[in-house]
Amino acid sequence: MKKSKAFLLAALSAGWLLPLHLTVATFRVYFEKEFKPEFFGRPMTQSFPMLDVCFFWFVITELWLGLVIMLWIWFFLCKRSIAR
Repeated sequence: MKKSKAFLLAALSAGWLLPLHLTVATFRVYFEKEFKPEFFGRPMTQSFPMLDVCFFWFVITELWLGLVIMLWIWFFLCKRSIAR
């Protein structure tokens, strides 16, 4: 039980990296579709909806990271008040 609780805590704490990776990967695809053809003299492809996907995953990343920070602060404040 203790190991599963530690695993869940670690997954919650580090899980925000997955949506961050999706943000960066989606932006990379957008960058390649939009700017790489311009370097070779071809017209741009107008793949702007990819930026909406990037924005969505970035918001998820921010919310998740904010939740992790809030929970760790709450955890340490509770631990500090018990120690007093």
